[in-house]
Amino acid sequence: MTSKDAIQDPRADRMLTPREQRFVEEYAIDLNGTQAAIRAGYSPKTARSIASEVLQRPAVKAATRKALPANESRLQMLTAMAFYDPLDAIKVDPELGIVVTDPNVIQSVRRVRRRDPKTGLIRCVTSVKFVDRARALRELGRRMGWF
Repeated sequence: MTSKDAIQDPRADRMLTPREQRFVEEYAIDLNGTQAAIRAGYSPKTARSIASEVLQRPAVKAATRKALPANESRLQMLTAMAFYDPLDAIKVDPELGIVVTDPNVIQSVRRVRRRDPKTGLIRCVTSVKFVDRARALRELGRRMGWF
């Protein structure tokens, strides 16, 4: 039994058009075909169907497989997002409050002042929202060709 990669398609060796090349570069950024098609210059009305069609072309498939692992900075950021330790991402300083040590894994930090209705005292509440690890793992797996 042979894998899909073992079969050599002669159409995969053809040169890409400038718009297809731009599509491959844009697709490597966020793996969103519709947005990549729009940024590559295709019509926003038909971008979804164009992206599906372009991604089925053998030459574009081959170029996409090469471009995905090549985006090293995105891979490093995704790896940090997927495998972070929340205890390493933030430090609590008694004077400064929360100090963010790894901005790649913190999506937002909110400080809210609330007045307790019973006592009238003002409390400062801090909430930290981390990035979605499952989403980062899915994108990392797609980029590396794991699934």
